[in-house]
Amino acid sequence: MMPPPATLRGVGLPLRSIALCWGLVALLSSLMAPASARPKPPKPPGVEQPKPMPKSERAPPPDAPQAEAPLAPAPDTATADPSAPLPPLPDLGVVWPTADAPPADLTGEAATEVVARVRYEVELRGLGPLDGAEDEFNAASELRTRSQPANSAQIRLRAENDVDLVRQILRSRGYYGGAAVYTLTPAPPSGGRARVVFDVTPGELYRYSAVNLPVKGPGPADALRRELGLKAGDPVEAAPTLAAEGRVRVALPNLGYPFGEVGQLDILIDTDTRTGELTLPVDTGPPARFGALKVDGKPFLGTGHYWDIARFRPGERYDQALVEDFRRALLATQLYSSVSVSPVRDGPGPDGSVLADLDVKLTPGPQRTIAAQLGYDTIDGVRAELSWRHKNLIQPEGAVTFRLIGGTRQQLVSAELIKSNFHRRDRFLTVRADAGRQDTPAFESTAVNGLVQYENRSTPLWQKRWTWSLGGELLVSRERDRSGTSAQSGRATQNYYLGAFPLGVAFDTTKSLLNPVSGVRADLRVSPEFSLQGDYSYVRARLQTSGYIPVARGDGTVLAGRIATGAIVGSDLSNVPPSRRWYVGGGGSVRGYGYQLIGPKDASNNPTGGRSFVEFSGEVRQKVTQTIGLVAFLDGGQLYPAEYPRIGGDFQYGAGVGVRYYTSIGPIRADIATPLNPRRGDPDAAVYFSIGQAF
Repeated sequence: MMPPPATLRGVGLPLRSIALCWGLVALLSSLMAPASARPKPPKPPGVEQPKPMPKSERAPPPDAPQAEAPLAPAPDTATADPSAPLPPLPDLGVVWPTADAPPADLTGEAATEVVARVRYEVELRGLGPLDGAEDEFNAASELRTRSQPANSAQIRLRAENDVDLVRQILRSRGYYGGAAVYTLTPAPPSGGRARVVFDVTPGELYRYSAVNLPVKGPGPADALRRELGLKAGDPVEAAPTLAAEGRVRVALPNLGYPFGEVGQLDILIDTDTRTGELTLPVDTGPPARFGALKVDGKPFLGTGHYWDIARFRPGERYDQALVEDFRRALLATQLYSSVSVSPVRDGPGPDGSVLADLDVKLTPGPQRTIAAQLGYDTIDGVRAELSWRHKNLIQPEGAVTFRLIGGTRQQLVSAELIKSNFHRRDRFLTVRADAGRQDTPAFESTAVNGLVQYENRSTPLWQKRWTWSLGGELLVSRERDRSGTSAQSGRATQNYYLGAFPLGVAFDTTKSLLNPVSGVRADLRVSPEFSLQGDYSYVRARLQTSGYIPVARGDGTVLAGRIATGAIVGSDLSNVPPSRRWYVGGGGSVRGYGYQLIGPKDASNNPTGGRSFVEFSGEVRQKVTQTIGLVAFLDGGQLYPAEYPRIGGDFQYGAGVGVRYYTSIGPIRADIATPLNPRRGDPDAAVYFSIGQAF
């Protein structure tokens, strides 16, 4: 590095700046005075002037005049024409460079090579065998990312920087003795591209001769070494090494030592033996146990409810993973825009431990939301929905939602209360009442419905293998069966007064609620229902299972299958309200067919509904990019008037293709399907949109 310029004591200006300023003053003075009267510039203070060269040693420059030409007289500004051009500046003996001019010592092809901007191409040799190295080079290379035309000097500068990049890539993969050189072939005079070729020699792979993890304190040294995961003989690679260090930093508080420290990672490279020695010191500090919760900010929730959300209790061994789960659960309440939870060392605990209180800082978020929807489709016609929601109207976590739906096929007024984390994490109490009218291809219904349900459900934050629900439901409705089979009395319209006790249990080994790529699901729903007038009773039951098998690397290709069956046992079809019967056909059933349009129909081609059904679906899901996927599917199913389904050859089939746009919350689905064996009244094709996969 160049040393800083000398400065004058007490002034602080560089000598070069003083000399330059002094020279400019002298030059201006010489221009304004006659040549014969030009004074010699005085000697600047602190600068030693060089002694003049003897005349015998001086040589005039080539083609220079032997005597100094007098300066042109200054123009008479009083009589000069203001529109006339100014006279040229006097010859000062300076050769001024012009734009894009080559250096004076370059002529011909050499000068053209320096100035001309040309396109170029890049070839990389020897880096391909290292997995991902060539992609990393292409992403960061100056020659690749700055591919606009350049002159030879710029191309060489970029190539030299890329040589450094190649060496960094080699070192990051454990090749500390690797070499890289480049060759630049200029563009031919007849036109074309310049060519830059990199020749890379990775050399010998360096490996660890020793991996040291000195642990100070009572911490679990063996567990930390297992988390480190490195051993002698492993390659000295940057990514696995940094990942190992990160695992140790994460494991230390997860093992109950939140106040420990991980020191500086040190790797000593020995070029003679082509090995490296890693050292990562750790000071675990004392073990910790959970202490108190200290909430800072508007809490909204009582202290007891925070403990309902937490998956730990005071006195238990500290675990940072549980603390992070607690923080994310508070965010999932949607009551706060930001949440931070950090351990604070408190007094001593049992067995030589210390208590770690949790400092919870909360930033409130909006408590009320208003939503509106407007849409049209061939099933529901025009449909508009308006809703208002208060997320914490009945504390703690009592969200109240009012909905108003108006459309050509449905009108509804609804009020719903959901108490989240009801006395325990992920337990939900739902109370809902609604009144409305529904007009479908199979029936018309005007009903008042009330539901109370308690459930243990999966959430996007914590997806469970086993979930369950139980509740009670009351239905008062007046319904008209379009087929005329509603009542034993033969009337098409009848009043219904029903009580029901819906129960459910589900098993799920997938990793995503909206986009499963592996695992199985099974969902059983049973609802005993009886007439409040004591006339009849029956049981509705439905079972659906689905499975997902990845058949390519990652989740690029997934085979998905689903089968569902249902039955209504204990009463004739005429006693079952049309709104409680089974129907098949539509987007969540057999795609390609209209809603409720598969199964028995009357003479007017109106669906009658049924007491049992079978459905199945198969899909091939192929990701094209990280955000776009394609799907091909085949659906089938049938509806039966009998209590139990019949497996036979009378299925209706639909097939089609779809597109998936993958977002952070799940895929957006668009499918188009057509019936393969349509009947009278079935559509030629149907289009479906939704969030999440079809199943």
